[in-house]
Amino acid sequence: MKTDEFESRLKELSAMVGSDQAMELFNQSYENLLNEVKAQPEPRYEMFARMRKLLMHQAAYLMKGWIRENRKQEMI
Repeated sequence: MKTDEFESRLKELSAMVGSDQAMELFNQSYENLLNEVKAQPEPRYEMFARMRKLLMHQAAYLMKGWIRENRKQEMI
């Protein structure tokens, strides 16, 4: 995979972060990109680090939503 292709696909994933409508698409696209990066020859640490950062943003979005809903339930 060329650097340009990786950058393009990472931008596509980035656009899906924080969207309830694209959650399933994000998961599938992330997994596909991860498998392709795993198949790349070394060094690929920078790619993994950037993907991890994006995944942490998605996880933070999901946790904030979970906390918000949990607080609503406790107020009732």
